[in-house]
Amino acid sequence: AHGPSTGHTALLRDIPCAWPLSGALDESTASLQLNPRDVRALGVRAAAKMYLGDLQGALLDSTAALQIDPKDIRALGVRADAKVGLGDLQGALDDSTTALDIAPQDIRALGARADAKGSSGDLQGALDDSTLALCINPKDSSSMCVRASAKLGLGDLHGALEDSNAALNVDPQDNRALCVRAKIKGALGDVQGAVDDTTAALRIDPQDARALSVRAGAKLSLGDLQGALEDSSAALHSYPNDMNALCVRAHAKVRLGQPIEALADTAVALCIAPTDFHALGVQAEAKESLRDYTGALSDSTAALKTNPKDVRALGVRAGAKVGLGDWQGALEDSTAVLRSNPKDAHALCVRAKAKGGLGDLKGALDDSTAALVINPQDSRALSVRAHAKGALGNLQGALQDTSAALALCPKDSHTLAVQAGAKVGLGDFQGALSDSTAALRLDPKNTYALCVRADAKEGLRDFQGAIEDSTAALLIDPLDIHALGVRADVKARSGDFDGAFSDSSAALGIDPKDIHALCVRADAKLGLGDLYGALDDSSAALSIDPTDLTALGLRADAKGGLGDLQGALDDSTAALRIQPNDCSALGVRASARAGLGDLRGALSDSNAALRVDPQNLRALCVRAKAMGGLGDLVGALEDSSAALQINPNIPTILCVRAQAKVGLGDLQGALEDSTAALSLHPMDHASLVARATARQQLGDLQGAVEDFEAALDLEPESQNVRSFLEKAKKGLPDAKSDGSGVSEPEVSKKVPSQRDDEETFEDHSEEATTAAASVGLAVPEVAPEPEPDDVEDEGKEVVTKKMALLLPETHVEPESDAFVGRALSEAALDPEIADKVHAACGDGKDGRKALRDIAIEPELVNKLSAQGYNDHSSVHRALPREAFESEVRGGVVNEDQDFSNSVGNTLDKKDSLPEETCSTRDVKGAAHGGTSPGSALPELARALERHERHGGMLLPQR
Repeated sequence: AHGPSTGHTALLRDIPCAWPLSGALDESTASLQLNPRDVRALGVRAAAKMYLGDLQGALLDSTAALQIDPKDIRALGVRADAKVGLGDLQGALDDSTTALDIAPQDIRALGARADAKGSSGDLQGALDDSTLALCINPKDSSSMCVRASAKLGLGDLHGALEDSNAALNVDPQDNRALCVRAKIKGALGDVQGAVDDTTAALRIDPQDARALSVRAGAKLSLGDLQGALEDSSAALHSYPNDMNALCVRAHAKVRLGQPIEALADTAVALCIAPTDFHALGVQAEAKESLRDYTGALSDSTAALKTNPKDVRALGVRAGAKVGLGDWQGALEDSTAVLRSNPKDAHALCVRAKAKGGLGDLKGALDDSTAALVINPQDSRALSVRAHAKGALGNLQGALQDTSAALALCPKDSHTLAVQAGAKVGLGDFQGALSDSTAALRLDPKNTYALCVRADAKEGLRDFQGAIEDSTAALLIDPLDIHALGVRADVKARSGDFDGAFSDSSAALGIDPKDIHALCVRADAKLGLGDLYGALDDSSAALSIDPTDLTALGLRADAKGGLGDLQGALDDSTAALRIQPNDCSALGVRASARAGLGDLRGALSDSNAALRVDPQNLRALCVRAKAMGGLGDLVGALEDSSAALQINPNIPTILCVRAQAKVGLGDLQGALEDSTAALSLHPMDHASLVARATARQQLGDLQGAVEDFEAALDLEPESQNVRSFLEKAKKGLPDAKSDGSGVSEPEVSKKVPSQRDDEETFEDHSEEATTAAASVGLAVPEVAPEPEPDDVEDEGKEVVTKKMALLLPETHVEPESDAFVGRALSEAALDPEIADKVHAACGDGKDGRKALRDIAIEPELVNKLSAQGYNDHSSVHRALPREAFESEVRGGVVNEDQDFSNSVGNTLDKKDSLPEETCSTRDVKGAAHGGTSPGSALPELARALERHERHGGMLLPQR
C-alpha cells in the first residue's frame, strides 16, 4: 500500500475510453482554458494526472474542483487517492469519508478509504471497505488489490493470493496487482516468483517505484544484497518517501556491513511513520550489528508492541538477547519465529547462536545447516556454522565455511574473528593474528575478535599483548566470560597464578559450569600448590565433559603431585586416546612414567611432546631427568640448559643440571647451579647434596660438611648422606689431630713423597665416593702396588667391614649379582683395601679380580646379607662380572627428587660374552682413565661400544 496509487478503475468512466491518457490531459486542459471553473474538466484532468503519476498535480486539480463544488464526489475520490500516494493518510481518510457520507455506495470513495486504512495499519477496516466495494462491483481490480494487501497483512496469505490472481484475471497488465502478488509470493516462500512478478511489472512501467521496492525486498530475501540496494535506491529516486524501499535499503546496508548508513535510512523512515514496525525492526538490526544490544532490544520490543505478530522484529529481539547473553530468551524468541515460519533463515541462525551459548553445539550445527539449505548464500548462517564446527573440533570445516562467508561479505568482522579462532586451533597463530586484527579494524569493539587475538598472541608467546587485548575486551564488557578465561589462561602461563585464580573465579561466578574457567582455575591452583583444589576443579570439569583433554591433563597433573602416579598415568593415557599428539598430556604421562620407574616410557613421551613443541618446558624437564636416570649426563645437561633458557628459575632443573655437571667434572658449574637452586628452594635435599659434593671435590670440606648436615636434617633416615658426612668430616684438619690438640703439619706439595701420593689419592677417593653417590657413577680407582701375601685374612675382614660401612639398608636378594656388584663397587673405592686384597690373592695383574674372588665367596655374602643390605635404589652401581655379563636397566626418578641414586646403569647377569670381546681389562682401563668421575666416561663408552658390536647389550639411546 506504500508508494503512488494507480487510482481506481471507476475513475476511467470520466475519461473517454478511446483517449490516450495524454489526450485526456490535453483535452481537459483545453476545456479549462475555455472555462476555468469547469468542475468536470478539472476532475478528468486530476484523474489523468493521477494515472500519469503526477500526484501533486492531481491534488491541485481535485482541490480546485472541490473549491467550486465541495460535495463533488468525483473530486473527493481523486483527492483521497492522491493523498494516499503522497502519504497524507489522514487527509485521504477525511476526503473518502466525506464522499461516503454523501454517497455511501460510491465505489471510488470506498476504494480510496480502504487504501488509506490499509496504509495507516487499519487492516481490518481496509478489508471491510474493499469487500463492500467488491459487493458493488465484483470486477473492480483496484479493490481486489487493496483487499489482497489487507489479507496479506492479516496473515491470510492464500486468500490474498486468490484476490491478486482475480485482479490479474480482470487486467493482466495491472502493475499494482502484480506487485501485491509478488509480496504474497515472497511471504509464502516463493521468492523467485516474487522477483518474476515485479520484473513483469517493470517491463510495463520501468519507473514503477512500487515494483522496484517489492523486487528489492525479494532480492534481499534471496541474498542478492547488491541487487536489493540498487532496486531500493532506484525506487527512492522516484519516490523518496517509499517506506518499504527505505527499510529494504537499510536492511541491505546492514547485511553489507554498513550499519551506520542503514541507521540514516531508518531515521528517515521513522520520521515518516514513527511506529512503523518494519523500520523499527531494521533499526534494531542495525543497532545489533553495532553491538548496541540494549538499543536493539528496545527497538525490536517497540516494533512488537505495534505488531505483536512481526516475526522479523521477534527475530531481531532474539538476536539482541544473544548479544546480551540471554541465551534462553533468545532461544524462546527464535523458536516462536520458527513456529510461524519454519523456513526463516535468520531465526534459524539466531537459534543456532542461542543453542551454542547454551552448550548445545550439535543443535547449533543443525540449525545453521538448515538455514543454509534454505539459502546457501546466507553469509550469517555460514559464519554461525563455522563457529559451531570450530567448537566441535572440526577446524578445517570451520575454515571452509568462513572462507565461503567472506567471499559473500568480505567485511564481516564477526566472520573474520571466527576464522581467526579456527586458525588458533590449528596452530596458525600468525594467520589468526592477521585475521583478528582485520576484524578489529572493521569493528574496534568486537570483543570476540579481541579475545581471539589475545589467544593468537598467547600462542606467539606475546603474553603482555594477550593480557592487553583481553583487558580491552573486559573494558567493553566486564562480564565477558571468554575474555576473563583468556586473560586467566595467559596469566597462568606467565606465572601470575594469583591473577589467573582471580579471573577464572570471576568467570565461574558468571557461569559455574564453564569448563574452560574450571580448567584454568585448576591450573592456577596447581601453580599455587593447592593440589587438592586443582583435583576438585578438574574433576568438576570432567563431570560436565568426561572427554575434555585439558581437564584430563590437569587432573593427571594433580594426581601426580599428590603421589597417585598410577591415576596420573591413567588420566593422561585417556587424554592421549582422544588426541594422540596432545603435548600437555604427553608431558604429564612422561612425568608419571618417570615417577613409576619407567624411564624409557618417560623418555619416549617427552620426545613425542618435544616433536610437537620443541619449547615445551615440562617435556624438557622430564627428559632431562630421564636422561640422567638412564646415565646420559650430556643429554641431561643439554635438556636442563634448554629448559632453564625458557625459565631460569626452576629449582629442580637447576639441581638436575648441577648433578649432571658433577658427573661430568664441571664442579664449579655444579656449585653455581646448586647454589642457585637453593636460593629458590633453600630446603631442597637433592640440591644440598649436589652442592656438598661439588664443595667437597673443590676442597671446601667445611662447606661440604655444612651442606651434608643440612641435608641430613631434612632426611635423617638417609644413611648414604650420613656416610658421606662422616667421610667429609674425616678430611677436616681437626679430624687429623693426634690427640694432643695439634693437627699434623701440612705436607709440602713441592716435593711429594710416596706417602704424599698415597694421601692425595685417598683424599681424591673420599671426594669421588661422595660424587659417585650424588650422581650415580662408579668412581675410578688406581691399582696399588702389591703387598706381602700374608694379609689375605686381614683383607677379607677389611672388605667385610668396608661393605658394612658403605652399604646400609639394602634390599637385594642374597648372592645376587646386584648385591655382590654393589659391594664390590663400594669396597673398591678404598685403595688401602684394594692393596691388601690384591696382595692376598697374589694376582699382580688385576686387583679387581682378586676383590671379586673374595667377595663372591658364599660365607662373605651370607655375612653381608645377615646385616640387611637390601637397597634396590643402588644396584645400578654394580661392576661387571669377569665375563662382563650385563644388561642396562634404568633406576627410579621422581618429579620431586633428583636422580642422584639412579643416573648410572644396572649391570645384571643376562648374556655372556668372551673375555677377548670385551675383557675386564677394558673396563679397568676405562675406569683408570682419569682422576675424576667424568674422565672415565670416554674409555668406558668405547669398551661398551665394542661390546655392542659383538651382539651384546643395547646401550641407552637419547
